[in-house]
Amino acid sequence: MARKGLMVKWFCGSHARLATGGGGGDIGKRIGHGGGDGGDDDGDDDDYFDDFDDGEEEEGGLFRRRIVVQELFNKEFVEAVLQEWCKTMSNLPVGLRQAYEMGLVSSAQMVRYLSIFARPTNTRSFSRALPGWLSRGLVGRTLADPSFPHKMAFEFMATFSSSVWWEMNNRKERFQEEWGLVVLDALTASCCNLMVLGLLAPCRSYGSKSRFDFQNAIEKLPNNIFERSYPLREFTLLKRTSAFFYKAAELSLVGFVAGSVQAGMSKVLSARKERLSVTIPSVSTNALGYGALLGLYANLRYQLLYGLDLYFFKRFDVLGVAIFFSTTASCR
Repeated sequence: MARKGLMVKWFCGSHARLATGGGGGDIGKRIGHGGGDGGDDDGDDDDYFDDFDDGEEEEGGLFRRRIVVQELFNKEFVEAVLQEWCKTMSNLPVGLRQAYEMGLVSSAQMVRYLSIFARPTNTRSFSRALPGWLSRGLVGRTLADPSFPHKMAFEFMATFSSSVWWEMNNRKERFQEEWGLVVLDALTASCCNLMVLGLLAPCRSYGSKSRFDFQNAIEKLPNNIFERSYPLREFTLLKRTSAFFYKAAELSLVGFVAGSVQAGMSKVLSARKERLSVTIPSVSTNALGYGALLGLYANLRYQLLYGLDLYFFKRFDVLGVAIFFSTTASCR
C-alpha cells in the first residue's frame, strides 16, 4: 500500500509538471501538450492570432475606401525597381530617360511602365508599330492610367458594334446591299470616339521645348479639366478652363475633317445606287454636324466621364467595383 501510494503520488506530480501551457481549463488532469483551453479563443492556440480564420472579411467589404499612397520620386527607389526588373537606364526611351535623370519619374510610374512595356505584351507590340509621336503619346497616357489601352479597345468595340446595330435597324432589308456605307459609317464613328478618348485622356508628358511660345503654353495645359498635377505640370484653375475651350476647338476640327471625308466617300460609294435607305447629307452639313458633335457634346461628356473615373478609382479600394461604376457611367 505504501508503494502504491508512492507511485500514485509520483505519477500525479509528474503529470502536473507537464501541464505548463498557462490555461486554467484542465489543471493538468489530462495530457494536452501545452495546457488547458480556458482562454477566450475556444482552444485555438495558433501562432497567427486568427489571421487565417475562415469567413472573416476585411473591414469595409467591397465598398471600402481606398488608402492613397503618395508617389515617391526618390532616385534610389526608382533604381531599385529597375534592378528588380534587371533593367538599366539605357533600356528606357529617350523621353523617359531624361525625366528619370531629372527626378520626375516615381517608382510607381516605373513599375507601370516596366510591367507593360518591358515584356512581350499586346500593348508593347502595338506601340512599336505606331509612329514615334503616337508611341510616345501611348506610353505617356499608360503611365498616367494603366487601363488606358483596355479602355481604347473597349470603346472601339462598343462604338463599332452599336453603330452596326443602328445601321441594321434603319437600313433593314437593304442592309446587305449597302454594307460598304455601313462599314464606312461605323469606322468613322469608332475612329472619332477613339480620338476623343485619346485627346482627353490624362497623360504624363515631359516634352522638350518648342520653337514658339504658344506651343509651349499648349504643352502645359491638361488634357481634361480633372487631370491631376504632377512635377513640371501644375494645373491651375485658369489652365483647366483654357484646356476645356482648347479641347473643344481641337475636337471640332477633328470632327470637321472626319465628317468631310466620310461624306465624300459616301457620295462615291452611293454613286451607282439608284435608291438608298438612308439619306446622305451634303459634305458641308455632315462636316459641321460632326464638328459640333465632337466639339460640344463629346467634349463635355468625356470631360465629366474622366472626372467620375478619377473619383471612383480614388474612392474604392476594390478595382472591380471602380471599373463597374466607371463602365456603367460611360455606357449611359
